[in-house]
Amino acid sequence: MRFFVFCTLFVITFAVPAKDKLTQHGLAKPLKADCSLTANKLGCACPVCEFTVKMVKEMVIDHEPSEEGVLDKVCRRVFSYDKRREALCEEIVKQELPEIIKYAKSINPIQACKKFC
Repeated sequence: MRFFVFCTLFVITFAVPAKDKLTQHGLAKPLKADCSLTANKLGCACPVCEFTVKMVKEMVIDHEPSEEGVLDKVCRRVFSYDKRREALCEEIVKQELPEIIKYAKSINPIQACKKFC
């Protein structure tokens, strides 16, 4: 479920709204320059990257105690047809979750997105 919410937020962030009619007819200035016209084509990715990293960090830290239980449920749902894969998924969650949480706590969104900004 959280993965679905995260993906939805990510897709919504990339969505480009239709231009305002006043802007289209030259009666108002756009709020920001069209970042798709920047030389390196990554101008739009910078704020999206920073926002995404920030949200992931908040989600991981805020839900730290319940993450393992949630991920175990994901393992059960995804691999319910194969008990060996389900067990492997649960083992990976138990082994790697502390490292993922530790990394999420220490990451700096600006530094993580440096190549996009």
